[in-house]
Amino acid sequence: MGNSSSTSKIAGITLGAGLVLGGLVYFLLSDDSQEERKSNETTAKPSEEKKPVPASNFTNSDSYNGAPNNSAAAGGQLDKSELLRIIDLITDKGATAIADLKNDGREERKECVDNWEKYKLLCVQHLQKQEMLVEELTREILSNNGIDENKFYYMMQAHMSNPEVMTAIQKMNSPTTSVPVDITVEKMKDIFTFHLSKMEEMKNQQLGFQDFFLYAIKISDEIYFKFNIETEQIRPCISFLNMEQDADFINYQTKLKALSAGQMQMGQQF
Repeated sequence: MGNSSSTSKIAGITLGAGLVLGGLVYFLLSDDSQEERKSNETTAKPSEEKKPVPASNFTNSDSYNGAPNNSAAAGGQLDKSELLRIIDLITDKGATAIADLKNDGREERKECVDNWEKYKLLCVQHLQKQEMLVEELTREILSNNGIDENKFYYMMQAHMSNPEVMTAIQKMNSPTTSVPVDITVEKMKDIFTFHLSKMEEMKNQQLGFQDFFLYAIKISDEIYFKFNIETEQIRPCISFLNMEQDADFINYQTKLKALSAGQMQMGQQF
């Protein structure tokens, strides 16, 4: 079993970056170039995505061992490329189980979307379940690759602001990035309007830092309940529909960035 320090590190990473505004705000507002994003996203087709590995395969790790980084196995520094490789292994191996946990949790939360206190409690419980799953997968893969847990978590924290690492962590927690078959420009604009209205509602709440992140998950849930789309799918949809220069999208992006920054500052005050 991992030590409590490692557990708290992965819990903080998962809650702080992988599960919250990352899917929507990061994919919409990250500063990496549009050219780089397009090269990764314009190849997306409706409902085409990597096949997840069944949860029943968790005990069969032969195909996931890979070639361990010798310096990391020997106690040296873990570089970013090796860090990304390990995150990808966790994503590939846990995709089905993580998606199932997310969907089950969201369905349970749906019953109390208007009861904030109960919603918060359920949200934390579901996050803890997902964290436990990710911890279990991480320990197994690190052991198979001869990599020290503490070095891995240290490098995760050191590279949290790196766009590639942020994208990999978000994908680990929410691997769905396909383009829905029924997506249209009109539907995307309805999503923009709805999301901004929910962010305005959040603005009127006096939320502490943790509650701010939990409320962001609530907004993500509400977008899914109303439009049947994951927040992680929004960025690929924008590229698929060639909306980067659309006036409504640019207006939405500007307002969302301002609201998100304001909420982050406000949350840190409580």
